[in-house]
Amino acid sequence: MSSSTDATKADADPAVAECWLVGNQVARPEKGGVSASLRDELARTLGASGLPRPALPLTHHLAFVGTPRPDGRQRVIIVSDNALRELMDEHIVGVGLSPAELRLLKQVLGGRTLHQAADTDDVSYETKRSQYKSLARKLGAHSQVELSGLVFTRLMLWFGDLSG
Repeated sequence: MSSSTDATKADADPAVAECWLVGNQVARPEKGGVSASLRDELARTLGASGLPRPALPLTHHLAFVGTPRPDGRQRVIIVSDNALRELMDEHIVGVGLSPAELRLLKQVLGGRTLHQAADTDDVSYETKRSQYKSLARKLGAHSQVELSGLVFTRLMLWFGDLSG
């Protein structure tokens, strides 16, 4: 599938959507919002990564996985790359993240080290290190922990704005 077709499908998905994990299965949402292709990608990513991390980088989205509820279900909130980029631009004026920086941001939020991100993208560690330095400078962060905290805080405030 071409990247333009992928981007078109990604644009068709909402900025924020939710679904549920039941065991290791992605449950179809009661209401619309998560396309079958996005659910399939989430299922493949979960299958490849084992236990879900708090954040899972997807091709054109970032999925946040909640803790299991007593009934075993886990809520998944999915944010599109476009929404994440707009959020960074809106709250941190003039950021202008490159596609590589956005991908690295999603990888860091997903708990990956720079070495793991470099291996995943088949680039050198020094390339990822350079991308990280640019990303951290743009966001005003001095560590991966600070970077994650800053972005998670912005996301939580944004989610709060969405809910009223």
